Amino acid sequence: MLTEKKYNLVLVPHKESNQRPDFEQIASYIEKNAPDIQVFIVEDIEENKAIDKFLKKEPTLVFSIFRLKHLKQLTGTIYEGSIVSKYEELLMMKRMDLPVPRMALLSVGNKPNLDDFGDYIVMKPARGRQGADVKIVKKSKVKWKKPKTEAASRSHQWILQEFIYTGEWPTSYRVTTLFGKVLFSLKIEANRNKIPLKSRNDFKNGGGTIVSSGKGCSFSLDYDEEIIALGEKAHAAFPLVPLIGCDIVRDVEDGKLYIVEANSMGLVWHFNSPIGRSSQKHSNISFESQFDGINKSAEILIQKTRSLTLS
Repeated sequence: MLTEKKYNLVLVPHKESNQRPDFEQIASYIEKNAPDIQVFIVEDIEENKAIDKFLKKEPTLVFSIFRLKHLKQLTGTIYEGSIVSKYEELLMMKRMDLPVPRMALLSVGNKPNLDDFGDYIVMKPARGRQGADVKIVKKSKVKWKKPKTEAASRSHQWILQEFIYTGEWPTSYRVTTLFGKVLFSLKIEANRNKIPLKSRNDFKNGGGTIVSSGKGCSFSLDYDEEIIALGEKAHAAFPLVPLIGCDIVRDVEDGKLYIVEANSMGLVWHFNSPIGRSSQKHSNISFESQFDGINKSAEILIQKTRSLTLS
């Protein structure tokens, strides 16, 4: 017996963050477990605007990891990646009383008052990715300069952030969530062949970088409930963004957690992205295996799609 379709779900893949087979797996799962939902997988290109004529009769959810360009006018409720800067992300989370480090914005001709900061400050481009141009700077030497790397070349402002000491080797956590539910959670530790940072202000003797995800770093699946809960809670600051990758650090001295980035642009799917495959192979782990991530995504999308008529 055929089930009449009551909802539409449009999945828009993005080549930098996810591969089409991931969405095909989701579509197959929904076909078997939620026959009331019709799934479409379409790329964000001009020709695919024609799909709109098939969406007008039923409630429709559009899920795009990245910001849409050509399909922005599709019928239905659209959830897509954000275009806000990293500084705006932090402000949005701070307004919700989420724990973010003390911060300020540095631009050409405008140096903020840093009296309340410690001796060392983290400088990062307001727009950038993959740890590009992130550095630790002595407070007295903070000044504006042009980013060096291509990944941060479009940024004209710097975020100045309170330095959180995470141990001898920089350590961070990435909690990736879909509509506020964890898909995978990682611990990322910097290359231990580097000179260790023995204490919070030991930059003269070692610890030249505070980026944990540089060359030679190690990834492991992390099940810390406190960290996962904070990553899930942070998603509430981005109600229209379906996918975020919350970067969290723990102060090794007092145990407090801080959110340093949300990555609301959306390029954090990483089950089968080029970056994700490389990281998983290098560390001999599987992001999907932790919480059955792709099938869990399908369940989350089923619930979100069916909720369209409940509002």
